[in-house]
Amino acid sequence: MSQFLCFGEVLFDGLPSGPVVGGAPLNVALHLHQWGCPTHVASAVGKDSHADNLRSFLSERDFPIKGIAEHAQWPTGWVDVTLDEKGSPSYEICAPAAWDGIPFQSEVAAQSEVLVFGSLALRNAASRSALQQYFEAIPRRVMDINLRAPFVNWAVIEGIMKQVDVIKLNRDELQEWLSFRELNASTEGAEDLHCFSGHFPQAKHIIVTDGAAGAYLIAGGSVWHHPIFPVDVVDTVGSGDAFLAGYLYAQAQGMSISDTLRWASAAACRVSGSKGATPRIELAELQDFLASHPPMNYRASLWAGATGLLFQACAPNQPAAALASDSLYRPVLHFTPEAHWMNDPNGLFFDGVDTYHLYYQYYPDSTVWGPMHWGHATTKDLIHWAHHPVALAPDELGYIFSGSAVVDVQNTSGLGSVENPAVVAIYTYHRPSDNHQTQGIAYSLDGGYTFTKYAHNPVLANPGEQDFRDPKVAWHEASEQWIMALAVGQHIRFYCSPNLIDWTYLSSFGEGVGAHGGVWECPDLIPFTASDGAQKWVLFVSINPGHPAGGSGTQYFVGQFDGQNFTPDETDPPLLWLDAGRDNYAGVTFHQKGIAGSGPKPLFIGWMSNWEYGQQVPTEAWRSAMTLARDLELQATPKGYRLKQWVTSDVFTAAQWEVAQAEGDGYPMAEDHQLVIEWEGAGVVNLLFSSESGDSLTLRMDEQGITVDRTGLQNLDFSPKFASIEQVDFLQQGDGQHLVILDGCSLEYLGESGLVSLTDLFFVKQWFNQLHVTALEGMEVSVYRRSAR
Repeated sequence: MSQFLCFGEVLFDGLPSGPVVGGAPLNVALHLHQWGCPTHVASAVGKDSHADNLRSFLSERDFPIKGIAEHAQWPTGWVDVTLDEKGSPSYEICAPAAWDGIPFQSEVAAQSEVLVFGSLALRNAASRSALQQYFEAIPRRVMDINLRAPFVNWAVIEGIMKQVDVIKLNRDELQEWLSFRELNASTEGAEDLHCFSGHFPQAKHIIVTDGAAGAYLIAGGSVWHHPIFPVDVVDTVGSGDAFLAGYLYAQAQGMSISDTLRWASAAACRVSGSKGATPRIELAELQDFLASHPPMNYRASLWAGATGLLFQACAPNQPAAALASDSLYRPVLHFTPEAHWMNDPNGLFFDGVDTYHLYYQYYPDSTVWGPMHWGHATTKDLIHWAHHPVALAPDELGYIFSGSAVVDVQNTSGLGSVENPAVVAIYTYHRPSDNHQTQGIAYSLDGGYTFTKYAHNPVLANPGEQDFRDPKVAWHEASEQWIMALAVGQHIRFYCSPNLIDWTYLSSFGEGVGAHGGVWECPDLIPFTASDGAQKWVLFVSINPGHPAGGSGTQYFVGQFDGQNFTPDETDPPLLWLDAGRDNYAGVTFHQKGIAGSGPKPLFIGWMSNWEYGQQVPTEAWRSAMTLARDLELQATPKGYRLKQWVTSDVFTAAQWEVAQAEGDGYPMAEDHQLVIEWEGAGVVNLLFSSESGDSLTLRMDEQGITVDRTGLQNLDFSPKFASIEQVDFLQQGDGQHLVILDGCSLEYLGESGLVSLTDLFFVKQWFNQLHVTALEGMEVSVYRRSAR
């Protein structure tokens, strides 16, 4: 399928040095095509030699021409171009031209997802009529303002601008619009941008290029600025078109706003330093250019929260500029964002066929927490992940905080159909101005890749609570309704709905039970058939702070849920913690076809970090990882029901492992820390990981329990709260299987066949190069290393 359709003029620029193929839409299309994005042009040429020359030129570029019609009467477009002493162009555009009569072509429209066009194409009624037909056929629209006297009609231009998603113009064109509107230009450029964006609130992004002052991008009430790169200007013909092409490519690749500006500015710079509007610029050339020019200081004036990405990836086999560092610390088996900040997993669901969807709290413009979006990734084996554009971005109701997603297989919401059920995301809106929180929904009809926000959000108003968030929703079969577990202050409220839209309060749980050292967050309510056959429900509640090891952690309660109330098995339930380590928080389970726990076992993923130091850890262009996916069971023990966790078998089938060979008194380690260590039964086992720089990390098992000591690491300066020793007692004196998985900067221990869990991060000065294993005589400890990725 063709991603982009560029509508408008194709012509020849009559430069002093000779004629050159041009026209802003064609210039944009040629760059996109060269960078691997499927692109067509909708235009027209005459029956003349210029048309033949144009076709020959496009054939040399291997560019498709089926969208370029032939006009029976008007000639191929021509523009006389003159350059001043600074290389800036002026234009005299001949009329009429063939591109004044562009026809609508339904076949081209059906192959397109993003319509790109310029204001010059509006000068003739015939082309305007075709453009409106393309509007009806193509959902996303990008408009490039090109004011060329005498073909300027602001009344027509404004009418079209109110129908598009992206508007691009330059500073002079912004001033002309202010004059048309009889508005005084401000000495503060941001006020002009704010004024302009206020007249076109439907536009997700507004781009203003300003010559030597750089470029600005308005997104969701934020103004982002990038200065120009240094360049020896040859001529500026086509530089604005290259900027737009760079913007479109970067957004299609899922880049953040700041990285989009950087990429677009680099494309414009390379054209300004070359002759003509469409010099060949390879992706590798742009990547090398960006690598040789360190990121500049972006400036953002925040009026609200920045919105996210607009387009699906158009060229998955073409590498975008490598922004995320894959050097020290990045795990390979665990999910990490390509770049920037990530925290809670959100909206986990399995599509019932072969694909798992992971959404997550994401800030695409920094490596620390900021205006929250929902990032998105998918996997078929829970090890190899495909990254997708941002699924949900902030809007006028606020940031997009944590939530869940369900597949509405019965179409209770009416947002899809039984044949094509909607994936419905239920999330918290957080208004930063006063920290007000409400619940909203969005729905997807393409399996969870793109979402439409419900027109009447919020669906659950705030009754006056400061913390009112993180909805986890599932279908309750017995009562035939949707149930929402919602974190409110230091308790959980339950709501019900027949349709995911209208919600009714049911009950509250939490007063006087559990840990209350911090705010309750990220609940999950999961049905289990326990090992003794009993039907139970488990309620997860994350808390920050309040974990015994310090900072954030997740507690759980075992009991019954009758469709209205959650009742723990014990009047005074014991404090039960999902993980004894520092770095497993806000975890939730996957929905499977809209019903929690409908698979063989509930499947869990958690955020592998801690709010005490998560924003300071010494990774580079990315921050945070998720735990490995874990199967959950409920075990009856002499001390009561307890959760069992075990890494899903996909970790061992999707990743290839081989027995590690000991050398001397230890096992040599490779520079990615990918090891699996396992043993069975009670006893004494000591694992010591060490490096030549003096780093050490130890895990010790004795008859009492497990201890992990990360105080011997050499990279501890980033936070005084990171160095720690964690200890957890056994439930069964250490009987059962024991598993340690080391990957990048993470250690996950599961013991007593999953009754004990301890997850910790570690950061070394140098990679560990030795593992020393000691064990009680008669105990066999097996060590495996990753043999292939």
